[in-house]
Amino acid sequence: MVTEARETGSLIGSDKAEGTAVYGADDTKIGKIERVMIDKMSGRVSYAVLKGAPKYSNDNSWNWSDSARARAVNDCYGVGIV
Repeated sequence: MVTEARETGSLIGSDKAEGTAVYGADDTKIGKIERVMIDKMSGRVSYAVLKGAPKYSNDNSWNWSDSARARAVNDCYGVGIV
């Protein structure tokens, strides 16, 4: 029988991270983690979704291949184009 662990020494389950407060460099609360986004190819977390992030929902089309939209998401999180 395998026991599911929500946290180990170096790993944390996404369900445990969701809702965690996030603070800026000046210790001002800037939001909370809504969800984490995982790169399908590498398996690495790309970023955590925070307040003010670009949004999309199931009722509209979000073209992830559109470089302008990808840039908006990357600019929001301060990362380079992947």
